[in-house]
Amino acid sequence: MESMMQFKAEYISLEDRLRLRIRKGETEFLVWLTRRYTRLLLEVLEKVGDATDDKTEESSKKRSSLQSVKEAIKASNVMPL
Repeated sequence: MESMMQFKAEYISLEDRLRLRIRKGETEFLVWLTRRYTRLLLEVLEKVGDATDDKTEESSKKRSSLQSVKEAIKASNVMPL
């Protein structure tokens, strides 16, 4: 049976970075994202989403997830991107 992939993102104020933890089975990757890179990544993801936009439920969920990330950033106490 194939193991599930897990994602966890958290803001580490001491480092002023987002830490993205990706895990599948016993393998784990940690990715540190700077504020600048996170902003660039969100812009690219939004453009890719717009370019490949379709009306499927999956596409709607992706747009909703991206919007949730943007709203969480705006609502947080950290400096804006």
